[in-house]
Amino acid sequence: MALPTIHNPTTPIIFIARDDTAWDRDRINYELEVIEGEGEPDQDRPVAWDAVEDHPMVRYQLGETRYDLTTVEQYLDQAEGPVRFHLRRLTRNQRNNLLALQQGGQLYAAYEAAFRLGVETIDGVPNLELQARFKKSKTLGEKDMGRIEQLLGRDIFHEVGEAVLRASQDLTRAEKKPSASGPGSSP
Repeated sequence: MALPTIHNPTTPIIFIARDDTAWDRDRINYELEVIEGEGEPDQDRPVAWDAVEDHPMVRYQLGETRYDLTTVEQYLDQAEGPVRFHLRRLTRNQRNNLLALQQGGQLYAAYEAAFRLGVETIDGVPNLELQARFKKSKTLGEKDMGRIEQLLGRDIFHEVGEAVLRASQDLTRAEKKPSASGPGSSP
């Protein structure tokens, strides 16, 4: 099967954590096991990918789709109500500063800062109202971070912060708009 379409840079960045209960784990695990040769495909449930790295969930979790939720909607139980992190891209300067922290061995500080800078809103968490969206800076303050940690645990900063950094990478050649002076353009 063909890979999902190339990410459109204007598509909202929506991240759902790996362990969210809304993921259809049975379907995902079945498909990955068949691809890896650890299971036999059911006639009623064919698997369309030849390699694990081509599976939509793997590509989504690695940030290859820039967390375009439309690429994995078929793996979500909407009734379960996933926790959705709506992210913004970091500026080049912000991203480079955080990558320097990361490369300097300060992983947790880099991921927490990326979380603080990159999370716009969070849906699906009862009793969570972020104050940051009412501030001019739009970054999460200590009160917001403390409340998120209380409700979702400290590990969420790492996973979502890493997603923010991945989503903020430079656009690939395929994601960029065709140049007016590029191939196929008229002189």
